Amino acid sequence: SIYRKSTPQAVKSALIFNYWIKEKGIAKKYPPIVEGDKIKFIPLKIPNPIRQNVIGFTTKIPPELGLDKYIDYGAQFEVNFQNPLQKILGCIGWQMVKVSTLEDLFS
Repeated sequence: SIYRKSTPQAVKSALIFNYWIKEKGIAKKYPPIVEGDKIKFIPLKIPNPIRQNVIGFTTKIPPELGLDKYIDYGAQFEVNFQNPLQKILGCIGWQMVKVSTLEDLFS
């Protein structure tokens, strides 16, 4: 009920942040995200207290939400490091993981 099914990730994460700061009564301490704000969003492990797979924030995630131990560091590493690195390596014909080929058998 916070967002629709086809809502973009950045908009979805901002809506979730705004909903939960109002729900927890911390909207005066953490201003809601509004149109034009630069935000970051981070994937969350499920299950978690807010029952969502992502949350957005402007400067930091409010500790009052209790999400520190639910951050999905593996997904964050893959999206922000491995995927861009794989694109760079693909351009020069390299791979991140060694792949065995028939040429390896005969060399």
